[in-house]
Amino acid sequence: MLENEVEEIIREIEELGCYVKHIKEEIKEGKKVGLGVEKEVEYMYNALGITYFYEFQRRAVEKIKEGKNVLISAPTASGKTEAFIYAALKNFKENKATLIIYPTKALSRDQLKRFSTLKLYGIRAEIYDGDTPSSKRAKIRENPPHILLTNFDMLHFILLNHKKFHKFFEKLETMIIDEFHTYTGVFGSHVGNIIRRAKRLLSKVYKKKLQIVLSSATIENPSEFSRSLIGEEFEIIKGRGRGKVAHHLIINSNESYLTTTLRIAKILSKKKIKSLIFANSHASVERLGLLAKNMGISARVYRAGFTKKEREKLEIEFKRDKEGVLISTSALELGIDIGDVNAVVLAGFAGTINSTKQRLGRAGRKGFGLAIFVARENPLDSYYSEYPELYIFKGGESCYANPNNEYILKPHLISMAKETLIKEGEIEHEELLKELVKEKLLQKFGVFYAPTKEGVKFARKISIRGIGDEIKIIYRGKIIGSREKNLAISELYEGAIYLHNTKFFISKGIDMEKGVVEVEEFNEEKYYTKPLSEKSAEIIEVYKEKKFGDIRLSLGKVEITNNVYGFLLKDLFSNTTLGEHEFETPYSYEMESNSLWIDFEELPEIRNVGEGLHAYEHVAISMSPLLTGSDDKELGGISYSDGRIYIYEGIPGGIGLVDVLFRRFEELARHTKKRLESCKCEFGCPKCILDPMCGNDNRFLSKDGGKTIAKFLIKELKKVKSL
Repeated sequence: MLENEVEEIIREIEELGCYVKHIKEEIKEGKKVGLGVEKEVEYMYNALGITYFYEFQRRAVEKIKEGKNVLISAPTASGKTEAFIYAALKNFKENKATLIIYPTKALSRDQLKRFSTLKLYGIRAEIYDGDTPSSKRAKIRENPPHILLTNFDMLHFILLNHKKFHKFFEKLETMIIDEFHTYTGVFGSHVGNIIRRAKRLLSKVYKKKLQIVLSSATIENPSEFSRSLIGEEFEIIKGRGRGKVAHHLIINSNESYLTTTLRIAKILSKKKIKSLIFANSHASVERLGLLAKNMGISARVYRAGFTKKEREKLEIEFKRDKEGVLISTSALELGIDIGDVNAVVLAGFAGTINSTKQRLGRAGRKGFGLAIFVARENPLDSYYSEYPELYIFKGGESCYANPNNEYILKPHLISMAKETLIKEGEIEHEELLKELVKEKLLQKFGVFYAPTKEGVKFARKISIRGIGDEIKIIYRGKIIGSREKNLAISELYEGAIYLHNTKFFISKGIDMEKGVVEVEEFNEEKYYTKPLSEKSAEIIEVYKEKKFGDIRLSLGKVEITNNVYGFLLKDLFSNTTLGEHEFETPYSYEMESNSLWIDFEELPEIRNVGEGLHAYEHVAISMSPLLTGSDDKELGGISYSDGRIYIYEGIPGGIGLVDVLFRRFEELARHTKKRLESCKCEFGCPKCILDPMCGNDNRFLSKDGGKTIAKFLIKELKKVKSL
């Protein structure tokens, strides 16, 4: 693809009836310097095709050489890997081992190819994860490699069975964690505990202190985030590497964003431009695959959940293609080698700036690329399509996780005790240890805590990708998937249509006691279902309060009750409601989490104030990722017509997102007002107050009321005082 083709592509997209905004981004190349490493290590770098460093890589290597903990923070495809592998090469030279943790199995396999080049120097690298055959696992444990590649899901089990890995741990010197910015939210909170366990085990049993090296995309709070997850200080190395030019096209369309995405893919395909399409969920990827087939577009679908063989086949085929279209979830967001991609199309904003930059950074790694963002009709997409410089030129958001969330921490305390007994007074969470004893998951022997048989079973069963109980999905007697209970009641209620691996299923209803739901095939591919729910909140504890004028802002712990009382049947293509059904007995779920809430002691005089509060709640939640860097789906909201709005975290215990919103509430209020006032619709639309996740199906909303409340809040904010 050449520069002059961009204008032609823009013209053809505009002919589809789309509005196109074009921004050219030029990323300057970093300063090149010599390698400056030991001669033997230099030969190994040369074998990998690396003959020079960028300045930031050299600085990172110097700090690693000094034995420091290092966090390398740089844009996508800037050469972070080339810097951190120095630790592995240096360790090999000194007869020490290195553990490298990648977020996905596919990325581990892709990086193994790089290390295979070093076999000539005697370096042995192996992967140990869920796809490693059991026969090979035994050989790896008996004869450990110099470099072991894994993921945190497997590291959890390696630590539980560390005695089998003693030969590796005895030589382990450095833990490298790639794509560190991905460990946010619930998953990141689990990861923080696994790292804590690894450090404790190495210290207590193997009498050594691990050096930790992190590689991350650019984020706003690298020091704070690394400290919260790992509990240590890091040398932060920032920089830029390869230069490139990216042409950003921001697309707004009057038809479905999925249809628009595929029409653009068709234009690119005709021009033989190799394209990667990203969607934000399995369901969206599956729908794009079905629509592509109907539109005569030759496109492959790639997502997590496919077998290793299926994934590798797709990666190889797409890499070999000089043209073609691949539709993916975030599974291909990270640095798997799929060849040079000319264009990346986002079917909707990726949820965070970090993810958006990772995805768009896949285009034109050799110097020139086309980055296309097709905006959905929702407040956040609309906001970024109006102000695209906020994601194109901004470094990235802050990242947050909470390893001390007690729901997440409990199974890891049991795991710690299994790895090596916990001594009374050793850790801060003595009360949780006592609770686990009462629950018969731990037992006490003198001054030591040890796991019970039930405790060991519990520790082995935990999913580090989620929190709480899971509902298993059964088809013809086999488990085809699972969902956490709090999500399952909104997705797998009786009559729910469930899309899995391009096939439609219908739920027979959830057996809450057994934790299972049976599904059967559903041959009608033109419908989907949407839950109807009612939520309520009860305050358990108030942590902090602020008063501004006639408004009180509070932060604390609440109990949220979600009752799914029915569902709507909708047309897949037009979103028209075709029918409504109510259950005799609602599906119910209760959880404790953190929340902020706004109390209006005096409300502005407007009609339908409850509808205005409901509208304001929707938009405020939609704008929250601007401050938290999280997906807005991680938050929920409830509004009451008597003058209270709750914004709560959608996972038990929370991870600290509402703490950020409480601290930066004035910014949230300004963004919310701006979105309500800048949307050109008269009564409310998906770009402002309508929310596809609304349990009331967007009934009882008033845009005018929301705007009045937004103005009133900003006026009262000038009267802030801490309580």
